[in-house]
Amino acid sequence: LGLFVSSVVGGGPVEKAGVIEGERIAAVNGVDVRVPKEDVEDAQATSARVSRFVREVRKVAPGGQVTLRVYG
Repeated sequence: LGLFVSSVVGGGPVEKAGVIEGERIAAVNGVDVRVPKEDVEDAQATSARVSRFVREVRKVAPGGQVTLRVYG
């Protein structure tokens, strides 16, 4: 499972990219952020994937491009 998109800021870059609430982000810039099914209930495993996502996004300069793999 990918990271669940619980909300999208109107007019923000995620909305402009076409990502909508309820979808799941599986990868950012080729880095897998999916949580294995067996670890879904493990808060530490989930937190590690969220941290990985944030770390990858922070590497991108403001206005830079990010490639997402998203599942609806």
